[in-house]
Amino acid sequence: MLTNKQRADKLREAIALLMDVDALQQTALGDSDVCYENHNCIEELIDEFTADVQYLEARAEGTVL
Repeated sequence: MLTNKQRADKLREAIALLMDVDALQQTALGDSDVCYENHNCIEELIDEFTADVQYLEARAEGTVL
């Protein structure tokens, strides 16, 4: 079982990978509606993971946001 800090670290890794995915899909699809929609979905997921990281770090430190 992972600690809250380890979970936060895993989510940070996922965020980095999602940023790579976004860059790759932008290269592949270029300036298109599909690319824009994909970008927005990826950004939304990154934002959700970032909030989760903040929550997990607060739990690890014993403070809850």
